Amino acid sequence: MKEWALAVAMILLLLSGYAAADGAWFRVVGFKDYDTISALAIAPNGDVVAVGETVQNGSVVPLVVRLDRNGNVVWAKLYPLEGYRVILNSVAVDEDGAIVAAGTAESGSDYDYFAMKLSPEGTPLWAFSYGTGGSDLMGSVAINEGSIYLIGRSSGVLFSVPSSIWILRLNPYGNVVWGRAYGGNATFTSAAGVAVREDVFVAASTVSGGLVTMNIGGDGSLKNPSVYTGLNLTLLFGVSPDAVLGDAGGKAVLCFPSENGIVEVMELDKGWPVKSGAVTSAPGGLFLALSNSSQRILLGMAGAGEMDEYPVPGTALASAVSYAQGYIALGGGIRLLGGGDWDGFLTGLSPGSSGELPYNGAIGGAPPKKVPVRWLSWNVSASPAKLRSVIATPSVKKLGVVAVPETLPGVLEVKANVPAAVYVDGVFRGTVSGKLTLKLSPGRHSLKVERSGYFPYEEDVELESGALSLVSATLQKVPEVKWSVLRINSDPSDASVYVNGTYMGKTPLTLNVSPGMYRVELSKEGYVGYSTYVTLGNHQTKELSVRLSRIQSSTSSTTSTSGGHTTTSSMSPMTSTSSHSSTSSRTSSGTASSSSSTKKGGHGICGPGLMLFLPVLAAGTRRLQKSF
Repeated sequence: MKEWALAVAMILLLLSGYAAADGAWFRVVGFKDYDTISALAIAPNGDVVAVGETVQNGSVVPLVVRLDRNGNVVWAKLYPLEGYRVILNSVAVDEDGAIVAAGTAESGSDYDYFAMKLSPEGTPLWAFSYGTGGSDLMGSVAINEGSIYLIGRSSGVLFSVPSSIWILRLNPYGNVVWGRAYGGNATFTSAAGVAVREDVFVAASTVSGGLVTMNIGGDGSLKNPSVYTGLNLTLLFGVSPDAVLGDAGGKAVLCFPSENGIVEVMELDKGWPVKSGAVTSAPGGLFLALSNSSQRILLGMAGAGEMDEYPVPGTALASAVSYAQGYIALGGGIRLLGGGDWDGFLTGLSPGSSGELPYNGAIGGAPPKKVPVRWLSWNVSASPAKLRSVIATPSVKKLGVVAVPETLPGVLEVKANVPAAVYVDGVFRGTVSGKLTLKLSPGRHSLKVERSGYFPYEEDVELESGALSLVSATLQKVPEVKWSVLRINSDPSDASVYVNGTYMGKTPLTLNVSPGMYRVELSKEGYVGYSTYVTLGNHQTKELSVRLSRIQSSTSSTTSTSGGHTTTSSMSPMTSTSSHSSTSSRTSSGTASSSSSTKKGGHGICGPGLMLFLPVLAAGTRRLQKSF
């Protein structure tokens, strides 16, 4: 029974580990020059939809990316608008999966609200600009009960103050249901809102550093407008249904209602200024994503005694965070390539089964470092905000938006132990000194890292769309060769020299060779060939001097006989010399030896011919005797 329970526990542990790892991913959203992610939302099916911008040929172009919950890129599209510079800073997804991306459209000196609705596949359904004739700057978009709310601030004629809160309610087709401006004596520097229950919660910061909160009903009515002073809130980072995250004197300030209805302020006292951040509601409370002055990311729950500091691959600014479908999605800007080149980043972080948020070291593939933090809490008295609203119906302009599909590049980061040249698919891409980051098309690429005096490092890498692949190249030094010198002379000179069968030149000849044994051969027309073996040690110099022997040629002589006839006899020399060397010599100089043989020669009669000649000689003698 105990063994069975242990096995079940192990299986559950493994499954929980796999589930957590499944949702841990990191993606880079970057093309060529400048890219960033400014907002994200989690769709009903768990996909992450992010909006931002990219720079194409010097022009700012809206960018929308959709990823599944495992970080795989579903699609990435650009939405250029001729004559407009559009900055998307907010996105919402309705219950049918349709996407509403919103921001500010700039045309010359005119700034208007901008919103477009996309199908789940990213196809534009409609796009409009909304303006008052003044400077209208979008803060956020919210979807509530099928209606779309555009929340921001407008300058100009409203209430005769420089800036007021301006909210538009749209129907699902982008048509204006109503538009209202909210203000008083204060000038607003930022405004944003989020859907909560049947209302829209709106928060805004004032030029004096105060905070104003209110709920807006479906008919535009004001509910519980409150103002909080003494916060020195200079920048509004983000709004969740439960809290507002701001920057007060370079420190993260979280404002949220306490049980008695008074806003409680929590200040993160870490000793460094906060550059950016976002907040969302998560199991157990409010979850924060912050970037400090060194542009590293801090993640954690509000009020906790420590946060996780992530060693992101570069410097990063967190700008958006959301919790839904059982995991945290985080996005912002990251600088991987150095200089002014920024890319967007997205990451999905899985909560653990216990409700804690370990995140599996998803960012940069490295585990986080626990950083102790201190939260300073105090209550801030609230007073009713003296706000009034007026109808502010905008002028609406329909815009022709087209979707341009893009392939999100993969990112290859190469590190090397020594400065070296980097080649991808045979093309030089730069010199790595520490690290080199490249944006490449997804797929297989051949990587070569080389430096003179080192063995090259070669590897095939498979890049995924938006994925960051890390390669650490360790180059090994080529062993140093200690050269030796071999000088070869011959008498006569101009002899051909062969070393280990390879022609090297004519004598006199000097060769730089590595230590070892070599077979040296000399040849010259009309002379006996020469061959020997030479052994050289490290840094040793040897001189080989060879006297070559001439090959002897055949001769003819003429003699006179007593009868006055001339007879030519062909005489062979006593020795004939072969054209190849006889034995191998291990001396540094020597004369080629020869092999010789002697033949018997002449024109006498002997053997069987002599036996036939004797009877003839006897018969001739007898005839000679009879004749006398």
